[in-house]
Amino acid sequence: MNKRTPERALFIVWRWKEADALWHTAEDQSHLHCISENWLFEEETLEIIAGHLRAYTTLPQCLIFLHRKRHPRSYISTLFRFLQEKLNLKETGKLTCRLFGYGSDFLYLTKNPKGLLGDGELGGWVEYQDGQKKEIKVIEDAQKKTIRQGHFDSVWNYYQHEFKMKVYRLERDLSVHFAPFTEPGYSQNDVSLYAHLEKDTPLSLRLLSFVGEKIEEEEASQYQEELFDDCAENLKAAYGQKASEVYSQLRKSIDEVLLGNSLEKIPPHIAIPQVRRQFMQLRDLMPERITY
Repeated sequence: MNKRTPERALFIVWRWKEADALWHTAEDQSHLHCISENWLFEEETLEIIAGHLRAYTTLPQCLIFLHRKRHPRSYISTLFRFLQEKLNLKETGKLTCRLFGYGSDFLYLTKNPKGLLGDGELGGWVEYQDGQKKEIKVIEDAQKKTIRQGHFDSVWNYYQHEFKMKVYRLERDLSVHFAPFTEPGYSQNDVSLYAHLEKDTPLSLRLLSFVGEKIEEEEASQYQEELFDDCAENLKAAYGQKASEVYSQLRKSIDEVLLGNSLEKIPPHIAIPQVRRQFMQLRDLMPERITY
């Protein structure tokens, strides 16, 4: 039997105690599907997600969260292809997938007091860096399977804007970092722009992840929140082929100018503004605001 379609649906594949649980806000406009990654094989997880979406009368806006430890970046494109086939979707614009993990993302109550995830459950006691402990209640009514609207909204609103916000921050921080090199009189007697970028480890890791380079887990764990480990797949799924093409051109320019090109080949006062214009072209294809 078909379920009435909510406006929004969150899917979190994580270490839940229940194999498959549905929570919702009081007015039933927002659904949260909690699917255990411990009890299910990958294909079964995909089938469960597809089954829930198929049961709705129409497809809601969806955010699907997969844990980084269990799901490599390449798994996101597998998920999109599977759902597109099973649900007969011409496009995947209503589907967004994000990776999360290690307590560093906005889903976690340790990162966001209005988040959802405690220690293996919705809500619970949270210990902050200053040693303070606080009980945060996400569940409104356990029997009715309702959660607090404010917590759902906080997570939803953040991730609806997070991707564009991260792109903008990377563009801004690169511009600030390379500002001295955009003066026409800057000395050309240097090896590469990347040699300068490497001095800023967080920024260099963010840029490398943006262009699809694999980041070692030990390094990534420190800066996970700002990395783009799901970039190319979500760009195409959420913003279409045009955005994917603009991203490909931007990635090529970054490879040539910031990661591999000698300062002697392309003057930085020409190359760097060129890269920033391509960043702006990409952001223009994302309809959401940078902040909310």
